Amino acid sequence: MSEWISQGIELEKLSINVSASQCHDETFVDNIETDERDRVIVRGIVKVGEVMGMEVIAEGVERKEQLEILRNLGIRYLKGYLYSPPLEKG
Repeated sequence: MSEWISQGIELEKLSINVSASQCHDETFVDNIETDERDRVIVRGIVKVGEVMGMEVIAEGVERKEQLEILRNLGIRYLKGYLYSPPLEKG
């Protein structure tokens, strides 16, 4: 299983990305403040990453509340508008 595209999760050899790509207007990171199911799924992804010796990267972090929740769930690597808007190539 290399991808769960319908849920915005991409599993790769060296990392697991919890992506905020639009998926039916809902994503794990986007709704993590209000949706317990999203927190449970992210917690599970973190555990899978730990067991497999992988890091988890949360993408699409836009609000400090999301950052706090994701950090509390054990995610060390995050990216999104909270840190920087997308940069232009070259």
